[in-house]
Amino acid sequence: MESAHDNKGSGNELDAAVERLAARYRPALIAYFRRRAPVKADAEDLAQEVFVRVLKRGGLDEVENAEAFLFHAAANLVRDQGRRTLVRRQHAAEEFATAVKAEVLSPERVYEGREQLTTLMSALDELTEKTRDMFLLHRLERMKYHEIADLYGVSLSAVEKHIMKALAHVARRMGKP
Repeated sequence: MESAHDNKGSGNELDAAVERLAARYRPALIAYFRRRAPVKADAEDLAQEVFVRVLKRGGLDEVENAEAFLFHAAANLVRDQGRRTLVRRQHAAEEFATAVKAEVLSPERVYEGREQLTTLMSALDELTEKTRDMFLLHRLERMKYHEIADLYGVSLSAVEKHIMKALAHVARRMGKP
């Protein structure tokens, strides 16, 4: 385990100490971020940010357990990213609500929208859990096919088939050709 004493010295020594930490802990940090971060594709960037923070603070001279410090910093980054994502979503929801208020919603339009939502929910419930989850990850969470394939441990082709199956089923149930 890297200790605080490995980080003392000049900027070059600090850079070397951080590089050793990165070589040792980068794969574990990336795996950590892929499991916990709201956006899985950001895992590499988040791992890099942990090491940038170590450099900004001047190393780990006063840290007894480098591994604990690194993963504490990683947890803080996940929390920060989650907050930013939540704020973005709330902002988008507020903008949408403002736009909807500008549009006069007739009782017929509200009823029609509720009926469509009910039909959609029923259609999704009729899918297998795996197909439904893959479809929702792609459509709502904006995950790419390859990310879903990695998450489920299946081929890209399998993900494509699940999503196409879901799309066809939903289109049939919604009355669209």
